[in-house]
Amino acid sequence: HCLIAAGSRGMHGAAVLALKGCLRSGTGLVTGLIPGALATTIPAIAPDALCIIDPCPDHLSYLPSLDRFNAVALGPGCGQHADTAVVVEQCLRTAQGPLVVDADALNLIAAHPAWMELVGHQAVLTPHPKEMDRLLGSPSTSSYERLRRTQAFAWMTAWFECALDWDCLQPFGHATVSEACAVTQAPRLLRVHLQRPA
Repeated sequence: HCLIAAGSRGMHGAAVLALKGCLRSGTGLVTGLIPGALATTIPAIAPDALCIIDPCPDHLSYLPSLDRFNAVALGPGCGQHADTAVVVEQCLRTAQGPLVVDADALNLIAAHPAWMELVGHQAVLTPHPKEMDRLLGSPSTSSYERLRRTQAFAWMTAWFECALDWDCLQPFGHATVSEACAVTQAPRLLRVHLQRPA
C-alpha cells in the first residue's frame, strides 16, 4: 500500500501522473494525500486510487499516520507553503519504509539543509539537475562536477533526469550507474547509487 502526498491548487497534473504511474507499476493499493481543491478532480481522473483529502483546500497541511503504508512518495506538485514544509519534515522523521522524495519536497529540503540528516537509507531522491544543485547549495558547471559534488555530499540513491556523459563516470569507483530508460526525444533517466568515499 503506497501513499503519494502530492498536488496543490493549480498543480493537479503532477498528482495525477504520480498516482497513475504508481498504479501502472503494479502497486496493489495506492492512496493519494491531496489538498481539498483536488477532491473532485483526482478521483475523476484516477478512479483506481484511494484519496485522503487534506482539510486545507490549497496545499498539503496534514500527514496521516504512516503505519498502514508500505511505501511513501512525497513532493510532486505539492508547492512550498510553510504548512507543506511541516508535512515534509514530519514525513522524513516518521517514514519507516521506502520513501521517494521528489520535486517540491526536494526543494523544501534544499531550503532546510539540516533535514538531509533525516533522509533514511531507504529513501530515493529524484532530482533533476537544478533540484540537485539546490540540494548541493549552488549551481554546478557540468554534469561531471554535479556527480562529483553529489558523491561528496552524501550516500544516496538518486535518479538523475539528465543525459550524463558515460565517460564522466569512469573516475568514480564508488558510483554504479544503470541506464533505466532511453526514450527517443527524452533525456536518459539514470539510477546512480552513490556511496560516501572512504
